Amino acid sequence: MDNRSDFKKVSGETMRFMRGRYVADEVGNGKDELKFIIGGETILTIYIRESRFDFDVPGSGIISVSDMETLEDAKESVMTRTEPNRKPFPKERAVYSRCGMRCDLCVHYTGVTVDEELRKELKERVGRLYGNEGYGDDMMLCPGGMLKDCGDCPDMACAKGKGFGSCPECPDFPCGNTGIVTCEVSADSTSAEDITMAVLPYVDGQYGN
Repeated sequence: MDNRSDFKKVSGETMRFMRGRYVADEVGNGKDELKFIIGGETILTIYIRESRFDFDVPGSGIISVSDMETLEDAKESVMTRTEPNRKPFPKERAVYSRCGMRCDLCVHYTGVTVDEELRKELKERVGRLYGNEGYGDDMMLCPGGMLKDCGDCPDMACAKGKGFGSCPECPDFPCGNTGIVTCEVSADSTSAEDITMAVLPYVDGQYGN
């Protein structure tokens, strides 16, 4: 694994950890700084450098993170300073697509009784994060049929071509061929509510589960 792909893995695992463990607003400066804030208190500031992240944990100083080993040290420091506050998504009615998405938390899903007010809120949040195109009155709705028949789904065509029955079985999952959202450290701002309702249901492995 080259340094670039290794650092990308660190970036993705950083967001999996923070979003999976904490319900926090993410406030970026649009350049090289990302703060995680709970109730007005900053629990972590990440400074984005060329080949590393500098984790500033209040009371613990700066921890330079450039590989998975140093990331584990940083995680421990964050959790020591602030107890995780995210609760797992309930699984009683969980429905999973073969492409890895949790259907019952998806704005497009119609397989269970859907609160249309909630769908309206989800459309606003998903559209705000990923672009509003496709989230109007003609938004695609799905009964979760990919559980049995993926049809012409490009995600599953890739998995089948490699001999796998579902995307999560593939060692390259998630990849550029899947619609599953992948996240990396950036200096963008996102509210805790948008992350919970418009990011977590669309990621591999379900953050918080």
